[in-house]
Amino acid sequence: MRRPFCFEFWRPIVAALLIAPTLATVWVHPLQALETLASHPQKTTAAAPARIKLNNDDIGTSSDTAVLSQKLVQDFKLRKEQRVYKIGFERRSDLPEDDRIEK
Repeated sequence: MRRPFCFEFWRPIVAALLIAPTLATVWVHPLQALETLASHPQKTTAAAPARIKLNNDDIGTSSDTAVLSQKLVQDFKLRKEQRVYKIGFERRSDLPEDDRIEK
């Protein structure tokens, strides 16, 4: 005669409880755990946009980076005009000038 599925499912758990009774306080039935998670959904809140500073100047927030983009374009243009190259790239004529500029 075949044993019911329920017995086969619980046999290792019962054996573990007989060997180590302390497991009884730790083990939770999987369906019970799912019910607990479903009844307590995680709550999330939207964080305020972070302020962005460049050289101690406020230049926008994490949600609005237009001012930062403009500032970086100006700075890189100025570096190209003044030929501010990365260290060791000053004499690398095999690379385009944009690749030799420090960014």
